[in-house]
Amino acid sequence: MSKPGSFSMRSFTSLLLAFSFLALALSGIILYFAPQCSVAEAMGWTAAGLTKDQLTSLHMSTALMVVILSLFHLFVFNWKTFVHHLKIRRGKAPIRFFKPEVLTSFVLAIFIIGGSAWILYPFSLLPEGHEAIEQYYRDKSGFEGRGAGHRQSTIILEGEAVHDTLVIRESGEQVNKPRQYRQRMSDQQQK
Repeated sequence: MSKPGSFSMRSFTSLLLAFSFLALALSGIILYFAPQCSVAEAMGWTAAGLTKDQLTSLHMSTALMVVILSLFHLFVFNWKTFVHHLKIRRGKAPIRFFKPEVLTSFVLAIFIIGGSAWILYPFSLLPEGHEAIEQYYRDKSGFEGRGAGHRQSTIILEGEAVHDTLVIRESGEQVNKPRQYRQRMSDQQQK
């Protein structure tokens, strides 16, 4: 126990972990409903004032924080409690057999991880729902192509089919981001 008014690392770690988890969960929910990157970029899509790239960066950073803080929380502050969950005590001597909770939680984790990795039902509902949302944005914006992560997706930009790496035929210049191209074209029209 820490003295009243003193800084408690255990409380600090727990609270930072809770806030990081909240940010991770919220950014994950928003990203689930977001369009794929090239569509979001070309549409100028934002949520809570953040672009998809910013939300992705936030999500990855908070995921790393949650992992590091969880490990710190487990190994530094709660290791004895965690080990206690693994042991069955009979009398005064601990017997090193696992409790039923250990086996049950391990089997459930393997089931969820395996079902998600092999995209089995009902775990397939999440990626299918996300793909349906991305398709909605592609239909709404006039973009064509496959879902997120496919860098060869074709988009329609100012009446011309282009790829993520845009080649502007008139000048021969390359632009890696559709939004940069749109901004440059807008700036040129204003001159």
